[in-house]
Amino acid sequence: MVPYLCKNGHLEYKILVKDNLIKILKNFKELFSTYKFYPYYIIIKKLYKSKKNYFYSFNDNGYSLVLAFDRKNINIENRKRIENFIKKNNLKINMGKTDSMITNKFNREAAKKIRKSEKNSFMSIFKSNVLNNLKN
Repeated sequence: MVPYLCKNGHLEYKILVKDNLIKILKNFKELFSTYKFYPYYIIIKKLYKSKKNYFYSFNDNGYSLVLAFDRKNINIENRKRIENFIKKNNLKINMGKTDSMITNKFNREAAKKIRKSEKNSFMSIFKSNVLNNLKN
């Protein structure tokens, strides 16, 4: 179903919410209804911190909130609204899921830490390519 809905590609935000999940969801709902754009799916998963020491921002207790949009139906202004919402609420984002935010230097310090880390076996080829493009 997703490939049929997103012939022009999709944009997916995977966000770590540690506290106030209900408040964050209500604020997202208000943002979407105010500006009349909506994700075509939302996934919420409970996360538990691993006992192993991984260098990964989603290795923590909380909730993983995934919002997916069709690229042709979400404009630049609405993308900026989502990014501003994430910054304002101090939420962490999964770097591998939101390529536009990485290439726009949304979280440059985290990228530098990952590049220097010896424990980056979780990195995909995509993440490696993006991080290589962030070189100063």
